[in-house]
Amino acid sequence: MVVASPKEWAGSVSGGCVEHAVVDEALGTLATGLPQIVSYGVSAETAWSTGLSCGGTVRIHIERFPMFAANPESQAVGRALVEALRADRPVVLASPMTGSFPPVLLDVEGTPLEPLALAVDPGLVDAARRSIACRTPVVATLGDDEWLLHPLPARDRLIIVGGSDIACHLIPLAHALEFETLLIDPRRVLVDGSLYIEAPSAVLTDASEHALSRIPLSESCYAVLLTHDPQVDDPALHVLLRSPARYIGALGGRKTQEARRSRLRSSGFSQADIERIDGPVGVPILATTPAEIAVSIAARLVERRRAHVDLTSLQ
Repeated sequence: MVVASPKEWAGSVSGGCVEHAVVDEALGTLATGLPQIVSYGVSAETAWSTGLSCGGTVRIHIERFPMFAANPESQAVGRALVEALRADRPVVLASPMTGSFPPVLLDVEGTPLEPLALAVDPGLVDAARRSIACRTPVVATLGDDEWLLHPLPARDRLIIVGGSDIACHLIPLAHALEFETLLIDPRRVLVDGSLYIEAPSAVLTDASEHALSRIPLSESCYAVLLTHDPQVDDPALHVLLRSPARYIGALGGRKTQEARRSRLRSSGFSQADIERIDGPVGVPILATTPAEIAVSIAARLVERRRAHVDLTSLQ
């Protein structure tokens, strides 16, 4: 959650239970520059004013954005963080919750980017790697000090191969989930923007394999194939299965899926390669309409995005 003034704030830390109180506390930190930790739970007096009416306890670390801190070291971290965000480069911000240390900005391997000459505790490096892998903040206790590791991964990209009514419903869902969307289809009539509830982030009308060869495919990429057409889907799969894409899903019933697997085996792909394909695509919720299928796909994207989260740590 980010707070700039009583009327300028965005984000959430509890889904609406304590945000108004957090804004007040954040304004205090903006005024004094002093970080603080506040806790909220349930009590008869506060459950419906400043408390968690749904139960549990939340502990919130409040600090100035590093660029606006008083010391030059923190300001340098803030500038480096902004550069990383603009370049869509994944980083981890390590903020001291105790002690008087400056924050540290680390890459996905736990190497400090700023301050450059800092010798980092191996425990902080390990915590940074865990936080970026599971895309979840991690609190690390190092000796007598606590650090909050806040992961800022590269933006996720959803590649949709095949313009369709399913894509029409999937694109706005993906945008709501903060995915960049890239629609690929050589059949230009099916990528006409007037057909879509929301326009995709980008459209490519090359043959699917040529379009994918122009895209940097990484672990931040998710792909969904929606055409049913082997002439479009198969060349795309040949590229995607050789990439580190986090998720590959393909539309089609069981007979379509088996025929697709047979063609891929004949093309030299291993069983392990073929098992990367989620087909029939999406979470099995008995979806039948285009909108329902889009919801099932969106649910699968969330599941794969959070696949590395240790659920026991979130109890």
